[in-house]
Amino acid sequence: MPNGETGGAGLAQPPPAAGRSGVVLAPELGGDLPCARCRYNLRGLSIRGVCPECGTPIRATILTRVDPLASELRPIFFPRLTAFGLLVWGVTPVLAAMLVWSLRLLGPEWFSLGLLTPEHMIVTLCILSGLAAGVLISPHAGPQARRGGWAAGLGVAAYVPLCWMLWRIHVEIDGEGGTAYGDRALQDPSRLLARFIATGAIIAALFLLRPNARLLAARSMLMRAGSIDRQTMRALASVLVVAMAGDGLRWLGWTNNGAAGELFEQAGQALVLIGSILFTIGLFGLAFDCWRLFQVLNEPPLSLGQILGPPPGPDPPRAIGGVGGVADVGDVGDVGGPGLSGSAAP
Repeated sequence: MPNGETGGAGLAQPPPAAGRSGVVLAPELGGDLPCARCRYNLRGLSIRGVCPECGTPIRATILTRVDPLASELRPIFFPRLTAFGLLVWGVTPVLAAMLVWSLRLLGPEWFSLGLLTPEHMIVTLCILSGLAAGVLISPHAGPQARRGGWAAGLGVAAYVPLCWMLWRIHVEIDGEGGTAYGDRALQDPSRLLARFIATGAIIAALFLLRPNARLLAARSMLMRAGSIDRQTMRALASVLVVAMAGDGLRWLGWTNNGAAGELFEQAGQALVLIGSILFTIGLFGLAFDCWRLFQVLNEPPLSLGQILGPPPGPDPPRAIGGVGGVADVGDVGDVGGPGLSGSAAP
């Protein structure tokens, strides 16, 4: 061959192979990667090694931080504000639910700070949740987020009748000596109507906020792939339907006298209790999902290219077969057969 032997000491080594995603796999990390356990920067270490501080395998850290779609996700306009708003939106309903349960189990006198009673705190937490839900109206650009933005705006508007009905139930009716359960003669039928409206407003808000909430959930690879258990907003709406059915039976119990009315009342209370317990459990699941997304939005996942660094460039021209002269890339086109060159492009 005119360019020398093919197995000589000067023959360039092939570059790192490309994976299925087209990203060239480097032998060491070319980008910043905090250890998943101790936060030590693993930059420059082998992907087959371990963290020098805590011994966690680097491959385990890559699995926790790398998202194949990280580079395709649209940037969020205000990531920290969105993360904080999402957390407030998920946590405040849990606090309000705990206050409602405390009123039912301990009575209204268990806690009070002057004018700040549990009843007022429930309404205040509902208002805060509605304001925080505003971060779902337009989290980032794109037609899908814009379509979901209209729905999310209506979902935020659903908090207006919700807060109003909570005020009617807990401050005006219950605060004036009304009773939620027990003797039917002491119950105010307007309370059942207020519960119907409040429950319907919650269901509407859940379905209307769901599209853009799912867009943000897609930023977590584990939540997107269904690899972790999570309480969906649709499931929350489903258990509220059970509670509404219970209120319907209680309405029949209030309109009927005798044994039939008592039976309707007891069956309705049982359904309301089951629906309320399941809804409260679901709220905890939703709050935990919001906490996961809070962490993801504050520290977005990395793409494989960001961790491995830029792919290596083409090898510089090298001597072939020990010949003293430097061969140009075009001169080695025939080495080893057609199409094989000394510099393989990734």
